[in-house]
Amino acid sequence: MKFVVNRSEGETKSFTTPGTYTVTVASVKEGPLDRNGNPVSIMTLRGEQGEIISDRFQPKETQFWRLNRLVSICTVDLSDGEEFDFTRAGALTKFLERFVGQRINITIEPETYVKKDGSEGTSMRVRGMAKAPAAVDDAF
Repeated sequence: MKFVVNRSEGETKSFTTPGTYTVTVASVKEGPLDRNGNPVSIMTLRGEQGEIISDRFQPKETQFWRLNRLVSICTVDLSDGEEFDFTRAGALTKFLERFVGQRINITIEPETYVKKDGSEGTSMRVRGMAKAPAAVDDAF
């Protein structure tokens, strides 16, 4: 196995402009519990220019539509009617791991929030997901 030095892969760039971008699901990991003690899975998405943004998923019925959206725009081996028990620790993260390597389009918009010190901050958030256009390699 050979290692090739490529400093650009080690750089972390954030998405700074709202818009629609084609990204690849780079990784999924367990995140820290939210302020109410609920589990969180964090999906890291990498843009075509190396930009990174993370999206949070929680095992809540109010967020299941997002999971179904992800299933509908990706090519994963899942059947309609298939059930998953997200009450087990790590089950949502394990479910999301099957999307690593998938290309999707995301829409990013700014979101304003209150920082711990009481001041206002702005961050970019994923607000929509859609099927990515076929890659040039996929066409042949």
